[in-house]
Amino acid sequence: MQYTYWCGVCQTISSHLSWEDAEDERMGHADRVHDGRHPEDESISGPLPPAPRFSPREIIGGWCERHDRQLTQLALLAIAVAIITTVFESFIKMVGHILG
Repeated sequence: MQYTYWCGVCQTISSHLSWEDAEDERMGHADRVHDGRHPEDESISGPLPPAPRFSPREIIGGWCERHDRQLTQLALLAIAVAIITTVFESFIKMVGHILG
């Protein structure tokens, strides 16, 4: 597949076989011709660049890192509910024995 880098300032066009090669040309052209600055009017055309690939472990791991505090609070809440439920059941049994 063909990718084309175009610099609107210089009216330079170059063809490349991969997105990465066109991106390398864009960076190199900016360094060589524009003292490391990128012109506002430049583009790479052709098929879309390859989408980044993420493994499920990376997605879930990132989610867990961002939500670690909430997960800890949820676990503590679940423990508290279990303790309160057990104490309440014991209280109800004791009241039943006293009244019964």
